[in-house]
Amino acid sequence: MSLPQPPDMTSTRLKRDASATHVVAMLPWGDRFEDFHDKIEISLEAFAHQFTGTWLFNYVEAMQRVGLAPVLFYVSARVASTVRFTHAPTGARVVVLPAPWVHRKLRGAQERYGRRSRQLTSIGSYVATPWFALGRELRRERCAVILCHEYEHPRFDVAVWLGALLRMPVFATFQGADGPGSAVEVPLRRLAMRKAAGFIIAAGIERRRVRESYGVPSAKIAATPNPFDTRRWAPGDRTSVRKALGITSAAVVVEWQGRVQMSRKGLDVLLDAWGTVCDNLDEQLMLLLVGTGRDNEALRRAIRDSRHSATIRWVDHYVLDRTLLWDYLSAADIA
Repeated sequence: MSLPQPPDMTSTRLKRDASATHVVAMLPWGDRFEDFHDKIEISLEAFAHQFTGTWLFNYVEAMQRVGLAPVLFYVSARVASTVRFTHAPTGARVVVLPAPWVHRKLRGAQERYGRRSRQLTSIGSYVATPWFALGRELRRERCAVILCHEYEHPRFDVAVWLGALLRMPVFATFQGADGPGSAVEVPLRRLAMRKAAGFIIAAGIERRRVRESYGVPSAKIAATPNPFDTRRWAPGDRTSVRKALGITSAAVVVEWQGRVQMSRKGLDVLLDAWGTVCDNLDEQLMLLLVGTGRDNEALRRAIRDSRHSATIRWVDHYVLDRTLLWDYLSAADIA
């Protein structure tokens, strides 16, 4: 795919020289590709040809529209050598690196013996990145900058130090992780946070935490939300959408979408707040939850034990169809 030429960027720290093409290396969350995508039954082949169902591809498309060329870097235990392909829906380059031997062994031992301590998980995450191979591929793709999905993850720490070696600025976004995974991560995280080039954090509470906990100056933090294509996502007709979804027109619908992680995604807080809303409003109410994840059983119990369970509707699977996702949003009064 022929990528557009970048605009004049002399006022940004992405600038390297007058003729440079600005390639952005994107490091998604997780130790391995399969850590997330297995849960939603997306193989590498499906990912390459059809998958667009996460925030990540909004970032990809937003970058492409301003002349940047994003490249996605993953690690997988299912490839024996580096795999490179083009993501068909967006034209973005994707590089998949083999998981390091030591990470395969450590993960295997954890799964075999049931050792799921937070400390071991953190150590495993630090050795999950094949830093030499990643550095080689960053140079091969002529990357100018690294953007990490989540700074509260060991891969961010590794990326910052690798970026320092390659003289490549490292940025990171906030996607929900609000603290180190264990005490093992704290010393390196503090150093990495101070050395990183900048952060994209939409949530005000999180910006304050990062400033106070890590001493990151406000000048390094951009209060920018995740990209959203308003031209593509136009509201549908609420009456017809609700009819198709089996939701009455008289209901006041509050909708949530995402991965089911009770604490990290705030579902415990949402359910408590929903109980208060139901106690204080004399309306026909519906809480519409769309998504699945590792805390499915905890959410199922919380809904079952709620005094207002009759007002909660849960679509217990990961919705990949963007049109259907927009239908759920269009059906809601608040989302």
